[in-house]
Amino acid sequence: MIFLVAFQASLSQWRIKGLPLGLMTRRYCFYTFAAFGYICLSATIASYSRTGDLLYVFINFSIFLTVFSYLILPFWKNHDCAPIVNCIVGFSLASATVTLAQAINYSSLPFVPGYIQFAATLNEENPLSANFIVDGELKAFGLFSDAFVNGYVMSMGLTLLLGKWFFQKGARALSLFPQVGLLLLGIYFTLTRNCYLAVLVSIASFFLLKIEYVRKFGRSSPRLYVVGWLALGFFIMIASIYYVATQSGFDLENTVSSRVYSWSVVFNKYLLEGEWLGVSLGYGVFQWGGAYQDTDLWALDNLYVQIFMCSGLVGLVIFLCWWVVISATVLKVALLREDYFSISTFVLFVQFVIVGVYNSNLYLAPIVPLILIFGFLVFSVEDRRMQIHIRR
Repeated sequence: MIFLVAFQASLSQWRIKGLPLGLMTRRYCFYTFAAFGYICLSATIASYSRTGDLLYVFINFSIFLTVFSYLILPFWKNHDCAPIVNCIVGFSLASATVTLAQAINYSSLPFVPGYIQFAATLNEENPLSANFIVDGELKAFGLFSDAFVNGYVMSMGLTLLLGKWFFQKGARALSLFPQVGLLLLGIYFTLTRNCYLAVLVSIASFFLLKIEYVRKFGRSSPRLYVVGWLALGFFIMIASIYYVATQSGFDLENTVSSRVYSWSVVFNKYLLEGEWLGVSLGYGVFQWGGAYQDTDLWALDNLYVQIFMCSGLVGLVIFLCWWVVISATVLKVALLREDYFSISTFVLFVQFVIVGVYNSNLYLAPIVPLILIFGFLVFSVEDRRMQIHIRR
């Protein structure tokens, strides 16, 4: 998708050379590169020091290569984001169409039966890592190999359409209704609750930003506003722990309790009982090495726990500080401009940390690269007066 966007951009208003980056864009690139670069480097060093396997070096850098793809983007002249929005929305609509076809009769579609057989084989080895069939129904994966990524990309397209619906002047709601309806149906047939959560977060964010009091609060205290969303994510995490401890118990057949169980293992074994070097600097990316076998899970399914395992408490603090600073500035830009793209980008940043409570979405392509690309475009501001106002 990144190459598709780059090709589309080369045919429109992009210029590779001769356009200096604005102050906000340079700061965004530096902060983002520093934050994700530290996580990548610390995870690589920790993995290699504990295993001596160069494969982990290759895994880390190959995964983060897409994350750093925003650095090759040139300056977007006149802030015309229509081509990239059309690419994302068009791709999400195409995936939604395939999703509906899979939901109606997946057994007759090419390649789908083979994929289901592969999932069944994987289920025999680890029932919690590949739950592709729910009550006899396929968790539709659309144009991807995973239902969650499929649903998340569709929710990104939905967020862009809803931003246009809510905030673009002159936008006709009726013309967007068929596209919104198709994406909602596609997300439903992924049978993935995390994607449902992404949709709820998106709708709630837009409704809040339509309230004048909330908009004034966002303008005056943007960092406090985004910290409130971050606190909501941690509240959901704590509520899940409380639910499992008081209601369901550690039933590994239950997706919520299995996640909480994996978090508890990390908390006890790697945080409370871990050596100080690992606690502070991380244990590396061990999902491919079997260090998560104590949890009977292939993945931890939590963004914050994953970052802690990769780069320790230091990396987690760096990531949270990066998200608060960048999201607050995106919010300030969005409320000053009143344009749907900037507001939608802020909502995508909020989605990322809320949905991250139940998913290890740090490495997911194309989700993370696209969010960072959107952030790059929001900060590509040519109006110097706006840059000065933002800095205040």
